Amino acid sequence: MITRNAKPAEPATTRTVSGYVVKSGKIFNKKHDERFFFDPNGVFPISNEVRKRYERLIEDYQDKHKDEPLAGFGKHITDPSRLNMTDGLFVYVLKSGNDIKAVYPVQISRDLSDATPWDCMDEYLRPATKLDELSPADRLFGWVSQKGKGAWRGKVRVVCEPYDKDRNEGKEAVEKFTPFPLSILGAPTPEQARFYCGDNEGRPQNNGITKQNATYKPNKRLRGRKVYLHHSLSHLPKEQRQGYWDVAGGVPASQEYSRFPAGVNTKSNQNRSISSWIPPRRDFFFNLRFENLTEEELGALLALLSMDQCYFRLGFGKPLGFGSVALAIQWENDTLPILENSAMKSRYATLNNASPSPFTRVKAQKFIQSYQKAMANAYGDANRPEPEAENIMSWTAHGFVELLNEGEVEAFRKAWQDALDAGQRDAPLDALPERETVLEFYPDIDKELSAMYAETLKAAQARANDDFGWSKLSFIDEFKKSMTGFNEPICYPRINPNDDQEGFAWFVENEKMEHGRLVNAYSLPEIGTPLDW
Repeated sequence: MITRNAKPAEPATTRTVSGYVVKSGKIFNKKHDERFFFDPNGVFPISNEVRKRYERLIEDYQDKHKDEPLAGFGKHITDPSRLNMTDGLFVYVLKSGNDIKAVYPVQISRDLSDATPWDCMDEYLRPATKLDELSPADRLFGWVSQKGKGAWRGKVRVVCEPYDKDRNEGKEAVEKFTPFPLSILGAPTPEQARFYCGDNEGRPQNNGITKQNATYKPNKRLRGRKVYLHHSLSHLPKEQRQGYWDVAGGVPASQEYSRFPAGVNTKSNQNRSISSWIPPRRDFFFNLRFENLTEEELGALLALLSMDQCYFRLGFGKPLGFGSVALAIQWENDTLPILENSAMKSRYATLNNASPSPFTRVKAQKFIQSYQKAMANAYGDANRPEPEAENIMSWTAHGFVELLNEGEVEAFRKAWQDALDAGQRDAPLDALPERETVLEFYPDIDKELSAMYAETLKAAQARANDDFGWSKLSFIDEFKKSMTGFNEPICYPRINPNDDQEGFAWFVENEKMEHGRLVNAYSLPEIGTPLDW
């Protein structure tokens, strides 16, 4: 085998050998020679394990390129008959003495890992295959089995309102401009195990370990769900941040989403161009309609819609910073049009549209806490002490209760609870049943109830800030970091920061060997951790 930079043999040492010329054609631009295989001396047996591994490798090659034009690829990719190893194939082998350890279709070949990404995926991350495996998101938004029968109708619908120019000062929703090419959008590359695969707990692998040790193995776990980071632009000077999304007259070269100076068009067939978008700070409105949600499910929705300075990702070009959308609840007089079980029951029983108790911010916070507590109990510190609950109905121990019947007690209980849910500053003294009779026996009742209510309200407000350790759960913390961004530029890795050429060059350099040692071998750190590359 000719090694890199080897020179042709001198004529005096030329010898005649038998062999085979394998003609594959011009399968890459700079190819100028064909391969010559020397006729081997001897026979080397291949085990069934090596044979099956080779066939799985060919299957992986062909599956990887099944949706691409096959012109210009080698026969191991274009010829389905290569899925079975047969006599007459020309291959490259990895030997140890006289033993064949592996067989490859090309000289510089991909190799199979000891495990697949699927094998390293936690079960709770895998798509559901039956109803009892549904995730909370599946139960809320719906699910259809990818294999066989089975489906679940979602409980939540998003109903978009017609675009209202009055709400946006007369501006149209979509802004059009002269088309400009985007930076190349790379496809997912799970072959880069240093970025996708973690250690046995799913944490980033150490820098500097060999490619063979960094790859997928049965004792390793994937890093988790893939997320698109919000581009906060906080690493840029103020003047660049202000004009970052200004595309009038062309895009400056400093923008990561388009690396082409104004008026210069050197794009390749990998670039995509856009001619319109929804500009920054343009508002949209929609309604969420839902039914039959549990307290925890509604709490999860409310928690997501109440995350300050967090941006959800929607639409095209998310790796380049597009699609960052801030969501916020539109409160009406500090209430939401949500009916709970008792209100629905009353409405159906009486067949009228009597207004139910308002769903207030305080009540919403209690639903959020129910969700946070459930998550903390499932994934958090099981030994964390439970916060002491306040006695919100402390007045039930007062002697005046004996003067009331069961219906009157229940009516005052409801008024007391509604006042606390609304965050009302004063006790609901006007709702006290049989007020004159109660005052006759307990002349200080107003003062006593006011003190009880003030103490209860204070305890309730203090406890409302407790999230039971939910925000410290590792995947919640990383999710929030991905939605807020950080003080670092976000881009595909490049050898030259000013070069927007194919990103695989960086990954090739990352695996570079010099004198038998890895030069770089960087892994992807945790979200929000500065790169030490």
